Amino acid sequence: VDQLASEVRLRAGDAFAASALATIGSTRERTASPAEPDWSSAITQAGAGLPIALQSAPFFQDEYAQVALPNGIVDADAYFAVRRPGRGVALDRGKRAAVWAVVEQMRKDQRIANQLGYGEIAAVAAHWATTTGTVFADHVLVDEGQDLEPAKWKLLRAIVTEDPNDLFIADDSHQR
Repeated sequence: VDQLASEVRLRAGDAFAASALATIGSTRERTASPAEPDWSSAITQAGAGLPIALQSAPFFQDEYAQVALPNGIVDADAYFAVRRPGRGVALDRGKRAAVWAVVEQMRKDQRIANQLGYGEIAAVAAHWATTTGTVFADHVLVDEGQDLEPAKWKLLRAIVTEDPNDLFIADDSHQR
């Protein structure tokens, strides 16, 4: 799926920047290097207001992949308003503000380094394919579906013609 997202990014050309602005809140060159976010650094730089229990890179990886990216959250107001069912950690407004400060720091660090995470590339590519109506396939076969995060599911939905039997998904939910 990461390779597919990269192919969509190439096809988008210069329009990729506009989709990045709409999806992650800042433009990026379509040639930005793929690199997973350095959450530890962002937490160190901007996470002083976080309770110790939330100063965890895995928490931020999941929160970003499960909440921020699939909902196209680009600012604190949108993060304050989004529902987070099933996340297992309740966040009041103060904690959300502290979490969002770390997300903004990570995005700033990646913007300076001209990098995008794989999930971000998939989210931006999905936005571009959806808004332009560009379809890449009649059918998509997905194996190991339990391993995909929401941004990658959105990409798969965006690149296929929406018809009966357009997506065939094989997964093992017990591996979750």
